Amino acid sequence: MTTPHILSVDPGKATGVAIWDEHLTQTLQIDDGRYGFQDWAEHRLQHFDLVVCEDYTITSRTVKSSRQVDALRIIGWLDLRLHARGIPFVLQKNTAKTFTSDDKLKALGWYRGSPGHTDDACRHLFKYLAQHHQTDPAVHGLLMKVASR
Repeated sequence: MTTPHILSVDPGKATGVAIWDEHLTQTLQIDDGRYGFQDWAEHRLQHFDLVVCEDYTITSRTVKSSRQVDALRIIGWLDLRLHARGIPFVLQKNTAKTFTSDDKLKALGWYRGSPGHTDDACRHLFKYLAQHHQTDPAVHGLLMKVASR
């Protein structure tokens, strides 16, 4: 069984994107907030079998550090659009950074560096693949690359 064509999203004012189609095929950062992401994604969503996205949780820390709402609006827009198209939408807690360190991203050849939003999209992609598609040969190979890190 092969893995699905996956879009991974780290939503926000600057949104990180990673795309999987048997391997990591593209990463990018969209800097124009929710409207920039919507413009980019509107005609691309139908090409994906699944979308993985960081869930944005408002805490006392986020209230103090950031008042921007782009992440919440992107998640809501994706939820509605994907539901209408019958495409599964998976929200992940923001623990992907502890699951997939910079060292692991570097071992995979997925590390992009500053400002990090594409790296966070890659972390969510890797976490999803590791948890749900570990028997896929391509994913198994990735897991072997990072096993000692």
